Amino acid sequence: GLNLTRATNSNGQFTFEEIPPGEHLLSAELLGYSTREETVVVEGGKIISLALAMAVEPIELEPIEV
Repeated sequence: GLNLTRATNSNGQFTFEEIPPGEHLLSAELLGYSTREETVVVEGGKIISLALAMAVEPIELEPIEV
């Protein structure tokens, strides 16, 4: 795979450029949310727009003693 990483802007938007045509797995991660994976088919010369909804996933922490 390509193994590319991008951070989103303040609106949650991101872009990838010059991705070779074919099927690619997009994985989105955010602390406090479940990881979302989506298969994307890239066609040469075309722009793809994709909206991802992520589900809240509580973070379990170890108790702290003071």
